[in-house]
Amino acid sequence: MKKIIAISILAIVVSTSAKAQENPLRIGLKIGVPNVVGLNLEYVTPIMNGKFAPTIDFSFIPITIEDVDLKFTYFEIGTNIYFKKPGKGLYGHISYGRIGFDGTYVDAEKGEGQGQASFNLANFKIGAKLGNSFYFRTEIGYGLIFGDTSVDVEYKEPNSSVITVEAQEIPGIISGGFVVNLGFGVAF
Repeated sequence: MKKIIAISILAIVVSTSAKAQENPLRIGLKIGVPNVVGLNLEYVTPIMNGKFAPTIDFSFIPITIEDVDLKFTYFEIGTNIYFKKPGKGLYGHISYGRIGFDGTYVDAEKGEGQGQASFNLANFKIGAKLGNSFYFRTEIGYGLIFGDTSVDVEYKEPNSSVITVEAQEIPGIISGGFVVNLGFGVAF
């Protein structure tokens, strides 16, 4: 009798999971701030009647901002909570993000410098997902950066081997604040 009850409960859980969202897995591309351009993964779970969807974003791109050559990385993990329809329409988003970069700075007097830094963010966004198998999404919000927004840059003087360490502010575009993203992708 216990086996029949256990099998029945398992069958109910599996069937509700399968019917929670027609296309629960979404893989797409996001363009915006702070991620610049990167991959997005979302999975709509049966939790909260299909309105709870964990997300992961990842970016890696070499860019130049304010005369600084950067190898930029961005990682974000969070969740979308859909307001009305399961996995579709308007949603709220909360997440933890981590910005990392390895920068090459050039100064006429000090020479070339190297600096590395990582910063943590708390992101709060409102978004909308439109479409089914192929979708489009927009997001706006705010990212709060935690900690110091400067990086220690080690300069090696061009005519000697003297090393100078100087604090530099990170480029403004990646220092928290206004967040905006456009995305598109495929759901299956």
